[in-house]
Amino acid sequence: MTTTEDVRQSVDAKLDKLEAQASSIEAQLNQTREDVISDLEKRQVELQAAVDDLRSKLDETKGEGEDLKQKIRQTLDHVPVQLALAKAETRDAVEAANKQMREAANNLTSTIDGAVDEGVKTAGAECVRVADKIQAELEVLSARTGLEKAKARDDYEAQKAKILKNIDSMKTDFRKRRDMTADRLANFEKELSKAHEHVKGAFAKLVS
Repeated sequence: MTTTEDVRQSVDAKLDKLEAQASSIEAQLNQTREDVISDLEKRQVELQAAVDDLRSKLDETKGEGEDLKQKIRQTLDHVPVQLALAKAETRDAVEAANKQMREAANNLTSTIDGAVDEGVKTAGAECVRVADKIQAELEVLSARTGLEKAKARDDYEAQKAKILKNIDSMKTDFRKRRDMTADRLANFEKELSKAHEHVKGAFAKLVS
């Protein structure tokens, strides 16, 4: 049976992902490609640490069955902790890395759902959180191929200002969620999802 806390945690996770994507768009409009790749490489170090911590928790726990532990370990074997981002100069290469990260995050989420040990569940959630952040940054990086060309257009700065203004408004809304009831939070997530799709679409149009 789904509890109010389950609903809140589920919606919070979705909002965390939306916030990461909005922050990534904001950063990429204000950073060089080298800056963005540097940030992604730092995030990969975080992911490696999270994966190592989950492996350690699996070795330590007595509360999980061996079959599930083995399944989680096999899933971790496919988490891409090393992406050759500096060589990913085409949109196809970045999108391939993004697909790999998305599939790894989804597989790990479904596998960890069967865990009962709190330490394993917490460590698994951290792996997914970092993987989601990397995926959010890769999604925006895939659109960055046309950014330099877009900067040459006369309307670039005006469109950029509109996108950043919308992101700033979203960030203000994100801060309001902590005091909301679970029911209100679910509706709020739908509203923010629509706003995010508008921002993402505007960014993709800007750099196309």
